[in-house]
This record gives sequence, C-alpha cells and structure tokens, in this order.
Amino acid sequence: KAKVVKNPVFGNHSIFYYMYGHTNDWVRYTEKQLIEANAILAAVKQVGETVKIIRNSKTLADATKNLMDLLGLDEIGAKFIVDLSLSRLTGFTPDNAKENIDYLEKRLAVVKELAKYDK
Repeated sequence: KAKVVKNPVFGNHSIFYYMYGHTNDWVRYTEKQLIEANAILAAVKQVGETVKIIRNSKTLADATKNLMDLLGLDEIGAKFIVDLSLSRLTGFTPDNAKENIDYLEKRLAVVKELAKYDK
C-alpha cells in the first residue's frame, strides 16, 4: 500500500526518482504555462478586441503580431491565444485566470526548489 502524504511533491520519493535529471525541463514547462496563463488574463480583460483581432487577421502570424501589440504579450503568449479556440477563450473569467496564475506561481516555486537538489 502507498503511504498517503500531505505534500506528494516533497513526501513521495518516487517523484524524485522520476524527476531526477529532468527538473530543469519541468521548470521551463511550468514557466511556459505561467506565460500562457498571464496571456489568458490579458486577453480576457480585453476579450472583445482580442476576438476581433483573431477574426479579422488574414494569417496567424498577423494575429500573433497584433495581439502582441494590443496586449503587450510576448510571442509565446500571443501564439497560445491565437491557437486557443474562441469558445475556450470567452469561457474564462478574470477570477479564473487569476486563480490559475496563483496556482502556477506556487507550483513554479516548488519546482524551482526541487531543481536545487537535482544538481
């Protein structure tokens, strides 16, 4: 039987075994998720303009560039918004986006802490 622990990231040694040598990848992946979550928040705050840009752009590259200019996003965040379906984008609320950002910031802190032990 597996022992139930309160914080499985720190308390379960099998996670350390799985992550050994890969924590830098996990840090980069979590950072990318945080960039995407911040892009969602920016897009939700100006959802009307965001949808208009996506619909009226001739190419995905144009939509990406226009979103970068409008929302002040980097290329990763703008591409994520362009690739996101409009139904998913309009389904977010600022509160949901902020909760997701808070969760990812905490997760990133934990992953960075774990990365210290992977040297």
